[in-house]
Formats: sequence, structure tokens, C-alpha cells
Amino acid sequence: MLAFIPFNNWYIMDLEMSNLSESIKGVFNLLSWLGMTKREEEGRPFFGDVSKRAVTLVLLTSLILMNVVKSLFLYLIPKIYLEDAIIAVLPGIIGLLVALVYILVLERLLHEQAISHKERDQV
Repeated sequence: MLAFIPFNNWYIMDLEMSNLSESIKGVFNLLSWLGMTKREEEGRPFFGDVSKRAVTLVLLTSLILMNVVKSLFLYLIPKIYLEDAIIAVLPGIIGLLVALVYILVLERLLHEQAISHKERDQV
């Protein structure tokens, strides 16, 4: 008998109802191979001990940086090359990557600074 069994908004196609537990184990095994497991989160939270004002400032300056880098590359690349679709998206992609690196570096620096302030306050 062919059945579609709802499971956490997923539908498992099963040939027999007795194989339900094996199908569920198979889905969980597949998800664990993809890295999706129900383990508790490890590590530190992103922008964990940083104030909301600093986070807002970092994100706004990253947007400004992204637009500046994009504008700079649009200025430096000749207009004739920007007619090609692949070349036309490069300034935006490079700006996005620069902004992402900027956010990651500043987040790490702010997190280390917050930890050092905590340790200094405890002493």
C-alpha cells in the first residue's frame, strides 16, 4: 500500500505503514549528512556581547562601504565592458564580498574587546 505520511511539514512516501520508523530514520540520516541535526548549538553567538548601537553602526557602515566599492568599480571599469552581463554584476558582487569581510572582521574585534572588558571588570 502506498501512503504519504506527513512529518514536520515533509511528506514521506512509504510503501507500507510498518516501514514508517525506518523511513523516518532514513530521513534523519539524510539530514545529518547535510549537516542539519538537532544538536545543541555550540560556539558563541554572532555579535553576542556587543551593544545594539555598535551592531547597528557596523551594519550601516558596511552598507556604505558596499555602495562605495560598487561605485568605485563602476567608475574604474570602462562602460563598454559593462555591456557584458557577467562583467556588469562584478562591481556589486565585489562590493558585497568586501562588506561581508568587513562585518566578519569587525564582529570578531568587537567580540574580543567585549571579552577583555568583561575580564577587566571581574578583576
